Amino acid sequence: MKINQKYYYVNKVITCVFVLAFIIMTCAVSVRAEVEQEETTPSRITFSSLEETIDSYVAMNQKNTAAVSVVAIKNGETIVNKAYGYADLEQQRKADTSTVFEWGSTSKLLVWTSVMQLVEQGKLDLDTDIQGYLPEGFLKKLEYDAPITLMNLMHHNAGWEDRLIDLWYSSESDIVELGEALQKFEPRQIDKPGSVVAYSNYGTAMAAYIVEVQSGQPFYKYVNEHIFKPLKHERHIDSPITIR
Repeated sequence: MKINQKYYYVNKVITCVFVLAFIIMTCAVSVRAEVEQEETTPSRITFSSLEETIDSYVAMNQKNTAAVSVVAIKNGETIVNKAYGYADLEQQRKADTSTVFEWGSTSKLLVWTSVMQLVEQGKLDLDTDIQGYLPEGFLKKLEYDAPITLMNLMHHNAGWEDRLIDLWYSSESDIVELGEALQKFEPRQIDKPGSVVAYSNYGTAMAAYIVEVQSGQPFYKYVNEHIFKPLKHERHIDSPITIR
């Protein structure tokens, strides 16, 4: 009788352990399924925590930042639209979502949007040597035989040194065509394509010129027709679109 009672308690303990394990596994699977179902950004930040993540990042870097405006849109739905810092630091005037910023490298977004539009149309390929899109002999200072692709330009690893050139003009009549400027100020290629990441204004300007060549339009006209006008129509507004 004592043996049977002993086995009874052992079986009871084993049963409880299995039940507890089953409950834990069930809860874990439910939580995991819930996490997997929640949409994330390409960097794996969940949309529900995106605003909190941005708030935290801005707070960590506020000593080095005067002002910043952040907009995140997914499938036409605005997820985050916030401004941080001061539009006028001296007057302590805070920035808001209507604050206008200087363009700067924001214009690079227009370049890559244009490139990807042409990729979707089959007019450009991200892995093709860009010399196939350029006039023959366009680039004269290449040091490596390895091809430069649009993917290299997008990742800033085409190998060019970056130089602050051709950025300011005293009059509109001094401005030269994009292709002419690229040939006139071609930088040295100091690294093999794909080997070193180095910020390159020249590489982005090259991508804009390739958009010109493939579309048959000056870059500014292409952007106006294929980005600004569709956005203006989508927003149903009559005033110019502000890029910030």
